[in-house]
Amino acid sequence: MRAQALVLFLISWLFFTTLHPGKPLTVDSKVTLDTVRAMARGGLAIPEEFVTRVGRDGKHYSLYGPLLPVVSLPGYFLGCLLDKDPPEPGEPRMGWGDRFALATNQWVSAGIVTLLFLTALEFGAGARAALLLAGLSAVSTMIFPYSRDYFTQPLAALMLLAAFHALLSFGRRERRRLLFASSTAMGCALLTRLDMAAALSGLLWIGVAVQRCPRDGAGQRGVKLAPLLGPMLACALALLLFDWVRWGGLFGAPYGTQRFDTPLIDSVPKLLFGADLSVFLYNPLLIASGIAMSFTWREKRHLWVGILLSALAYLYIVAKYNDYHGGLCPGPRYLLSLVPLSLAPLGEALAQRRPHRPYVFFGIVVLATPGILINGYSAVVDYTQAPAAWYFWVGKVAEILSNR
Repeated sequence: MRAQALVLFLISWLFFTTLHPGKPLTVDSKVTLDTVRAMARGGLAIPEEFVTRVGRDGKHYSLYGPLLPVVSLPGYFLGCLLDKDPPEPGEPRMGWGDRFALATNQWVSAGIVTLLFLTALEFGAGARAALLLAGLSAVSTMIFPYSRDYFTQPLAALMLLAAFHALLSFGRRERRRLLFASSTAMGCALLTRLDMAAALSGLLWIGVAVQRCPRDGAGQRGVKLAPLLGPMLACALALLLFDWVRWGGLFGAPYGTQRFDTPLIDSVPKLLFGADLSVFLYNPLLIASGIAMSFTWREKRHLWVGILLSALAYLYIVAKYNDYHGGLCPGPRYLLSLVPLSLAPLGEALAQRRPHRPYVFFGIVVLATPGILINGYSAVVDYTQAPAAWYFWVGKVAEILSNR
């Protein structure tokens, strides 16, 4: 299966790379790219932008966590080998190092797709079922359009899914290093986005649950918290020190200046059912995942409770945020971080109900089709200028009907 996973990763990476825009599409992307340029030169300060803030030395710094720029640095340095004069932070021109850095989310998104495949296999699904889940997730969810841009959500999503996969593997193998791996992934999610702290509660629940309920059914066992918490807390400390360098205080994180006072009655319905913000419209497989969760609740409720806890806690934070709509970006961008993790129950369901049964295969494909249309459109247009996908497709249908 390792060979299949590698091939899937390479194919996904090549597929997503065809969408490379060649430039930052949004101010968020530009600020992250400028941070990579600054890091490569031994600094962090960048020119003032909408998503920067003045630090302790009077210079401007990105509001975002350090992990995405850090993991982009190897590609940036590789690309700079082709640049005689790499652009400085703030310069509009693009060098090869910049293009390589902007390509980070393409391999990150390929990693999400591959990890969904491996998660389904870990549940016991066959290779065909796992490929079905991974392939449809790649083209019918927000993984697709956000693979081309340079936001932090794809990397956060990869880290959360990696943490879950390690805990799932621990439930089968009970190897201590898997707890360390999961905790490290949780910490990396924090280093990517501070708001991931809300989502970690559910993963910690799962970490405790898989230790208390061993695979051999020999009764409850003791819980080891040190390997589950140690690496994550070390990453949290690193984030505090990073904030101290930028802002001059351990608790100078940018969310301290943001407002979280949006009425839930305004935001939650839009995030669930809005034409341009519905998490189900942009990720219809979540509906199938919810059905799968109900079918497998008795056997896997210790896992599903953790996923629901993470999703609901994070939904609450996003829904209270004054900028919950995410600007001009397609769909509920902030919720992308939890989408791959929330698709995990499909792996267990596919392990029990094989997709070679026509009604299972047909139902999943039909459900995914609207997501393919919505996200496919968002992936090929300049979504900062084009109308939202829902309005585009409704207009097309209305045009066809009016010409009949």
